[in-house]
Amino acid sequence: MSMSSTPQPAVVTKATGNQTSHYDPSIPSLLPPERMYTLQIGNKRFVLSGASLSSDGPSYFTNYFSNSANAEKVLFIDRSPEVFKLIYSHLQGYYIEIRDADLFTRLFNDALYYNLPTLRSVLINNEYYYVLVQGVSFSFSKSLVSGKGNFPNFFTVANDALYEDISNLIVDKNWIRPPPQAAPSLNRDLNLLKQLILLLQGSEVCLDSDCHRRNLIREAKYYRFFELVERLTKSKIIWNPINESEEILVPLEYLDLKSKLALTQTPSGFFWSFGRLYGDDLTSRVLIIQIDETGVVVKKTEKTVTFEFHGNVMNKLRSLLRNTNKKVLGNAKVTDLSTFSNITITEDNGPLVIFIPEDQFTRCTVDIEYVQKPLQNSEYSGSFDWKLTQCLMKFQFISVNQAGGYVVKPELVKAKVAVDQKDFYRQMEYL
Repeated sequence: MSMSSTPQPAVVTKATGNQTSHYDPSIPSLLPPERMYTLQIGNKRFVLSGASLSSDGPSYFTNYFSNSANAEKVLFIDRSPEVFKLIYSHLQGYYIEIRDADLFTRLFNDALYYNLPTLRSVLINNEYYYVLVQGVSFSFSKSLVSGKGNFPNFFTVANDALYEDISNLIVDKNWIRPPPQAAPSLNRDLNLLKQLILLLQGSEVCLDSDCHRRNLIREAKYYRFFELVERLTKSKIIWNPINESEEILVPLEYLDLKSKLALTQTPSGFFWSFGRLYGDDLTSRVLIIQIDETGVVVKKTEKTVTFEFHGNVMNKLRSLLRNTNKKVLGNAKVTDLSTFSNITITEDNGPLVIFIPEDQFTRCTVDIEYVQKPLQNSEYSGSFDWKLTQCLMKFQFISVNQAGGYVVKPELVKAKVAVDQKDFYRQMEYL
């Protein structure tokens, strides 16, 4: 019976992960369907029908056996019989399960070598990423990282580039066989990657410490899972009863140039606001920055209050202020901090100094108290020199002229300070 007389079934659409593949059970008329053909792959012999060989073609096999002089011959190919066992099942119409990254890469190479277009498409559009991490094969569903913020990612770029390069080498250089190619390999922490995948699956991961959280965030950034970075970023939503609005508390170390920083107007003026770029909650809220290092000094003279930022605090804050120049205030050409008329930077890269007229600095008169007793206004009406060990700060931005000049005004919300060997604080919990 000829293939032309065989009824052709309808095309079936099948959803696989975030891909939609079209399975077409029709078979091209390349070889007589009922005829059996013999292949010797390495030291193993396989027998397949013309229908099976034609199901993925034209190919190396159909081109060879289409020559009538070869129809009765045994086709010998010096390739891996273990890999061909999967191809054998594929040609027979079975779903093939790939157990590890090495086998996936070898199968992809042989799909190119045998010129099997359907198998190549199946592998390119399969629903899993395969990778070797510290020599251990690991795979996970592409659908887990297909959402906004997590796609494209390290694996989409690396895997696509790798397998596209192999394909181009075969086609462009017309090589007889694919070059030796190892599976994608990473020298990263496999346990951390597994934890990231668990989080993407919606499972909970117990964070042992801040160090553990930072390690997970570092790995998520490496793999470009930015939505997951946002979820891992330590933050706290606070209700401000005075402004009757929500504010968000974020440690300085978790803020970076990719953060959604903007200016938000409140009854008190314009403040830095922070919002997430991905996920369900995209609300921007006035930002309170938590600084956990001893790199902040507040000094008051008779006329001026200055904030000095040193070390890591200075470097991070400088980057954020430069980013504000470019993205928030619209001064894209400004690479320094000259937009802010009340900021100076001393020689040798520090400190970063923000100075404010004394009459504008009023927050400390109501917000700071000793552990033992409240501070009276008279106690700090003169000069002081506070070395902050931990603090919460807002940053207000005030336009001073039409040319785009701004004043940045730190607002001390809460602090822990050494003053005469005593700490003072305000009733707000640190993260």
